[in-house]
Amino acid sequence: MQMQSASPLHPLTRQIVVIDGLRLAAALLVVGEHLLVSAWLPSRHSGLLVTTDFYALRPYACYGWIGVQIFFVISGFVIAYSAQEVTATTFARHRLLRIYPMALLCGTIILVAMEVGMAGQWPQSRLVSSYLRAVLFLPGELVDDPFWTLPVEMVFYLCVYLMMTFRKLRYLTAVMAVFGSISALYWMAASLNPYWTGTSHDFVLRVLKFFALSNRTLVPHACFFALGVLLWDSLLKRTDAKRLSVITFLIVGGVSEIRFRDLITAQDFGLSMPWWRPVAIWLVALAVITVGTLYNVPIQRTLGRRGVTVLRSLGLLTYPLYLLHYRISVLIAIRLAVWTGFRTALIFATTLVTMLAYFLAIKIDPKMQRILRQRLAPERAQTSNV
Repeated sequence: MQMQSASPLHPLTRQIVVIDGLRLAAALLVVGEHLLVSAWLPSRHSGLLVTTDFYALRPYACYGWIGVQIFFVISGFVIAYSAQEVTATTFARHRLLRIYPMALLCGTIILVAMEVGMAGQWPQSRLVSSYLRAVLFLPGELVDDPFWTLPVEMVFYLCVYLMMTFRKLRYLTAVMAVFGSISALYWMAASLNPYWTGTSHDFVLRVLKFFALSNRTLVPHACFFALGVLLWDSLLKRTDAKRLSVITFLIVGGVSEIRFRDLITAQDFGLSMPWWRPVAIWLVALAVITVGTLYNVPIQRTLGRRGVTVLRSLGLLTYPLYLLHYRISVLIAIRLAVWTGFRTALIFATTLVTMLAYFLAIKIDPKMQRILRQRLAPERAQTSNV
């Protein structure tokens, strides 16, 4: 099956429009879980219970962490097709310009907000070091939680870049199938024993954990990236029994990881969280990617030029919103709650941060990228639309 070209209604010829909508949905899931559940855990406030205003929403928002697993599948899918028909240098430049300037900008905004809103609560050295680790994609305490996913993304980009550099991109699907299978085996074993106690399969867990290295490397998350790559390969190139069997195996691995996360998260949140619910959300996301890819052109025609443009803008909003929403929204809400109550304060704070994210995505980021492209490559570069 060949990749369908986009409708002449819109110039984004390689844009699969449902991806943008799914990106936004995944970001909103994460935002909901952070701002309605995680942010108010006593463990985040020196053991103090700051508010119970959001308790009624906790059973619904507590599964929002599944948005990260959706992001990783989307990343595998998008990077696989954006790496086609470009040079390794062009690919690296596009990825760095897409990720790093906005990460640096958002990290700096969070740093300033923490300096103003948490004066004296964090030592200066701790604040600066957590900021530097976040914007340099280093392990350790970060200025805000969402930044932990960026080193994982960069490792995946590096793998693709190296394959392109050595002219081995044609093996991307096979290589990711291997990494994804190791990751899937890891989570299948781990989900049998989520608390790592001594059992008959403890040796297997230790070996697989050795391969996994760290939560910030690719291997623990490779089943999701690999699934995205395999979906791209099957939907836009060719489908056969071998690919479908690998996809099935990766899905089982993904379900195992989600079950593991759910058990651990339920303990942290103190909630009853049936594991099938985040699994169902994730499987729906896979279905959306599949259907949206197969029917991309009819969907674009139905949406029209304006609809595709709006959806694209919402997709661009996702990245800065994901990075900015947590720490800043909580700081604003806590300060305003004295006068307005926590619910009104959080609504105001979230709206303000969303507006800031939209401004950065639509107004600031294109200018930053244009200036940096001119500096890095004065000649006209290909435009990245993913």
